[in-house]
Amino acid sequence: MRININFVLDNQTENACKKINALICKHIHGCEIDFKKENLRPHITLFMGEIDDNFFDGNYKKIKNLVENLQFSAVGKTVKFGDYYFINSYLLCAVATDLDCFKQDSEMLIKRIDTNVVTPHKYQIVYGTATPHITIGYFNESQYDKAFIDSLPKLTEATIVGVDCSPAGTHGVVKYDKGTI
Repeated sequence: MRININFVLDNQTENACKKINALICKHIHGCEIDFKKENLRPHITLFMGEIDDNFFDGNYKKIKNLVENLQFSAVGKTVKFGDYYFINSYLLCAVATDLDCFKQDSEMLIKRIDTNVVTPHKYQIVYGTATPHITIGYFNESQYDKAFIDSLPKLTEATIVGVDCSPAGTHGVVKYDKGTI
């Protein structure tokens, strides 16, 4: 089972991302999003890990507790955003600010996880292997509409207000195919 550890963004940015995701769902998939039912929380991913299913509950609790008790240097920092780009059916918005604290926080987190989680696990350190980004929307490559993407509101900046730990896939974008609502 996979887990993500994410930088949480300020409410204004979170709401802007939700509105953009709703525009994409309406335009691409022809559906409306009920955010009261959806657990959508736009974020910048710091860490993605995979824990053996047989050990998930115990390790997840250890990692969640660890995250809640660490001091992350990126919290309180403002990040600026670049352009939207499309990869593997996801529309992403690049973090244009090069923050050394992302790398420092990732390295600190990996050391602490390696020290405190002793049952089988593997992980991907996101900073350095992927451009820090926010996932904005989801659609198939055949549905890609550059004119529409160019018309979407642009994200400019956000403040990192915290760090969150969750099972993978629980806070990402709403991925609806037409007719599934």
